[in-house]
Amino acid sequence: MKEKCPSCRSRAEKLKVTPPGEIKFASEKEIRMINRVIEEKFGVTILRNELVLLNKLPATDKAYEVIVNGRRILQVHFLPESGWIPKLKPEGGQLIYNLGGRGWIIADGKASESIVSKGVNLMAPGVTDAHPSLKVGDEVYVLNPAGRVIATGTLKEVWSSVKRGVIVKVRDSWEADDIFDKESSLEAAVEANEPILKEEAELSVSFIQKTLSFVKKDVTVAFSGGKDSLIVLDLVSEVIDPKVIFTDTGIEYPETVKYVKSFSGDYDILVADAEDGFWRGFEILGPPARDYRWCCKVCKLGPTNKLLKEVFPDGCITFVGQRRYESSKRAKQRRIFTNPWIPLQIGASPIRNWSSLQVWLYISWKGLRINPLYLDGFDRVGCWPCPSSDMWDFEMLKERHPNLLKKLENELSKFLPEEDIKSGNWRFLRKRSPLKFWERNLERWISLLSNEYYSKRFNNLLKSIRKNSESIRIDHRLSLRDEREILWILAKAVSCLGCGSCLGKCPTGALGLGADGKIEIS
Repeated sequence: MKEKCPSCRSRAEKLKVTPPGEIKFASEKEIRMINRVIEEKFGVTILRNELVLLNKLPATDKAYEVIVNGRRILQVHFLPESGWIPKLKPEGGQLIYNLGGRGWIIADGKASESIVSKGVNLMAPGVTDAHPSLKVGDEVYVLNPAGRVIATGTLKEVWSSVKRGVIVKVRDSWEADDIFDKESSLEAAVEANEPILKEEAELSVSFIQKTLSFVKKDVTVAFSGGKDSLIVLDLVSEVIDPKVIFTDTGIEYPETVKYVKSFSGDYDILVADAEDGFWRGFEILGPPARDYRWCCKVCKLGPTNKLLKEVFPDGCITFVGQRRYESSKRAKQRRIFTNPWIPLQIGASPIRNWSSLQVWLYISWKGLRINPLYLDGFDRVGCWPCPSSDMWDFEMLKERHPNLLKKLENELSKFLPEEDIKSGNWRFLRKRSPLKFWERNLERWISLLSNEYYSKRFNNLLKSIRKNSESIRIDHRLSLRDEREILWILAKAVSCLGCGSCLGKCPTGALGLGADGKIEIS
């Protein structure tokens, strides 16, 4: 993270990774998975005692760039229909070849030169030999006459059966480096980066102190049980003894709930409990999706609002573990911010500019106790039915908690065909089949509003949302245009779950929860 290594003072090399560069240390389980995939394809085990880094890639499902000794050696991609597949880099191919692995194909001198200099494909006339087990579609690596890997790609034709055409569709082309010329370990990495970690920690602590000097409110830390909020809790605790807010969405991993509760001996933990809000919402609103995220309001914002109103009626400052590298949305968010959905809370991000690698190095440096799910290879340790999860996340859920996955699939089957569930399309509103229950319920809603009591409540709600709206009479003779106009209001009014998320959003404070737990307008 500096131009020179603080330990040996030698010049540091810039690590080339696929953006945004959210790197973590590979768990033992992930190392075993990578070794198994490589052994199945190439017949050798490549990862032993080295420090292995994984860089999460933008892909349709889970995918990682595997980094050893500062070099990208391969990528692994999870395909729901076929499992994990490898995509080699030249250094990975060289490692496999040096260990006696299969998957090689040899190019003559002229073809090798063209591949390295121009990145062209390997054609049939340029091949001199190939491993006899190769078949079309295999992942392969190309050797020059000196036995150096110069490219990786996909086998398009078996060399011995054709005399012309493309044999290897080249993906990456350069002459591989030898990467195992020195040992690597987590301990050495932490030691080398300790001065930098101290510097970053001091800057974050300074930010916390400065923030508290002008924000005179109760101090809290939002602790989710994840790695980022763990660091923030540690940093804030160096300045002040904070109250800890844990939002239990009701769909947290059991391990996460147990992990957070284990801190109760050291901190005053306040729980914002969503109870069964997710499953009640599921029944009324249908399955959530990445582009239909009602669950965040029902399970997070609502319970948090209720807790803050009860415990911090004058508001509070909440330090959070948000980092700008996590998403484009968070990259745009300021270090100190407010959320219109949670008006009693001022948010502050002490580690906003930290990378994921800095986070993991800091945890190792300070010896912090992490959520055990991370040790099992989980990237996400929050809501287990989250539609933002990859299909691989659900495979891990199935292995660890098969009963939870079965519950989710049973609930999904009430709304969607099996193909949407198995393919994962249920996670995308634009991809999955239409939910028919909205159409089925529309007539019931309109009939309900024909009742004089509910008609008055509806008109009251209509006036509060639409300025200058006039009272309307509702009966069964509504036109299609009228249905569309009121559908949004109907959905809000009739489908109210009583989560309380809209209480903080109301600009006039006119909303409240009635005795029945539903929204009322004063």
